[in-house]
Amino acid sequence: MKMTIDKFQKQFYIERVAANMRRTTQDDWSSFDMANLCKIAGLWEEWLDAENRGEEEALTLRAANILGLKLNNKPSGAIDSHRKKEQMTGKEYDIDEEQFAELDAFLEWLREKKEEYFSVPRIRLINQKRLNEFEYAYFKISKIIKKISPDAVIEHTLNDDWDIGVGAITIETDELSTTNIIEFINAVKFASDFEVFPLLNGNIKIILGFRGMLDDITPQT
Repeated sequence: MKMTIDKFQKQFYIERVAANMRRTTQDDWSSFDMANLCKIAGLWEEWLDAENRGEEEALTLRAANILGLKLNNKPSGAIDSHRKKEQMTGKEYDIDEEQFAELDAFLEWLREKKEEYFSVPRIRLINQKRLNEFEYAYFKISKIIKKISPDAVIEHTLNDDWDIGVGAITIETDELSTTNIIEFINAVKFASDFEVFPLLNGNIKIILGFRGMLDDITPQT
């Protein structure tokens, strides 16, 4: 497995911009996003001309076609009439007030449960099995990463997440590759979460999360 940083970062950015543009109509597209898509598609000179002619949206759709992206090409009048616009930081956003009702109720329930949980002092002990798995993953993934990128920064932490204990291994490197996929799978198999994403400095950040590092032995009342 080998990942080219520039290519991965560019594709990640393209997909994120396209996703944002699919959620809005042409009239709400950002000029910055449209210009970047056209530049990536090799249409920069044409973009400069399109700006003068007021044909930015049409050229952006052409750029999207070149890049194999699907955008929302509906005009602003296609927005459902039951939705209204509110002013937020000087920009208009479409908001459906009812869509957040269920989320608000869930957050209120979560807040009550959290207060109830913390109303009783908790007693915690290290889960030795989970700690062994955490240490195993740290040494294994460090060996793999340092072999490809000696300057990689690898750190491990143990944090409290709602007082249940969460461990994390974070890695910043300029390359992620392996010639032994089984070795890589074994290194990360005990992680609860595994994330890889590009950084603005051109590096890759990898995060392995380990939940359940602490056992709750608080007596039940």
